Amino acid sequence: SAPRPFGGIFDYDQKHDRLVEVNRELEDPNVWNNPEYAQNLGRERAQLAQVVETLDDLTSGLADSRDLQLIPYGGGTSVAGHINPQASRRPVLTVSLERMNRLIDLDRESLVATFGPGAAGPQVESQLRALGYTLGHFPQSWELSTLGGWVASRSSGQQSLRYGRIEQLFAGGTLETFAGPLEIATFPASAAVPDLRELVLGSEGRFGIISSVKVRVSPLAEDERFYSVFL
Repeated sequence: SAPRPFGGIFDYDQKHDRLVEVNRELEDPNVWNNPEYAQNLGRERAQLAQVVETLDDLTSGLADSRDLQLIPYGGGTSVAGHINPQASRRPVLTVSLERMNRLIDLDRESLVATFGPGAAGPQVESQLRALGYTLGHFPQSWELSTLGGWVASRSSGQQSLRYGRIEQLFAGGTLETFAGPLEIATFPASAAVPDLRELVLGSEGRFGIISSVKVRVSPLAEDERFYSVFL
């Protein structure tokens, strides 16, 4: 069979094969003898499926392509012409991350949530608030812009003074680079090593496509009030 054009960029083959393994395991009723293991498999399947399904759509009719330009597309709120490339003989694909919008995991102890990068502002808040948490990031484009786009553009929100700018909320995730996946671990602030999160923040897709985002969340306030002062 023809090689997949995204095999070396997104590690598609490994993700696809692992998704098949995970689905096979979850089909076995005995897997629920260990509920924690089964739940972890379910989270892994959700994350793998988002990437594999998106790339499956892209590979249709492109099995013989190699030299591709990929432009990640979130909510389409940018006004800088990112999806209007210069004329080129190379195929240029806009990669929509719209379906990668799920809350994949919530660590209640560390208050870190893992999302697909295509989750728009309302999708982020509705999934968190159903569990009693909030991200608290509300840029003016909140209704349409996506979590991955906030990270890639280093956005700020109208409640950043309380909850923090996106660089304070971004805890890690996965960047699909041309050399393979780059896992950005979640760890406390340190002066000992370079912070790889800075490689992703504001990168605008130059180094790869964000495939998962870990963010620091806060419990919902019992009472929240807003005041305005007109001078």
